[in-house]
Amino acid sequence: MRRAWLLTAGIIVGCGGGSETAVTPPPVAVATVTVTESSIPTLLVGSSVQLTATARDAQNNALPARPIAWSSSAPSIASVSATGLVTGVAPGAAQVRATADGKFAEVAVTVLPPIEYWTLHRLKMGHDSAGRV
Repeated sequence: MRRAWLLTAGIIVGCGGGSETAVTPPPVAVATVTVTESSIPTLLVGSSVQLTATARDAQNNALPARPIAWSSSAPSIASVSATGLVTGVAPGAAQVRATADGKFAEVAVTVLPPIEYWTLHRLKMGHDSAGRV
């Protein structure tokens, strides 16, 4: 009986009795931010392009849990949403920035005027009954 009690006490002491707290390692530092675009960042006024940013550590491993903050150097030319959707507002140029933990990457965006469509009708030239053209 004494052996069983000692064995039980040894297991409880060996396990620490469950009173210790887990140690959480510090978060890995962001070394760089990379931005990829789904197409070339030249937009027409009113059109949009989705940008994607990834925070990376010093070994170039992705840090997907890191929040990315988006901003535009000229929101009156190119606006950017919290998810990286860039929309052309007016003709001009802007820098769109993705930031994570103080590190950032920028993409140059050019916004062009909207294309105007013209329809040309072919007119027949002829003479009316009075002989006029």
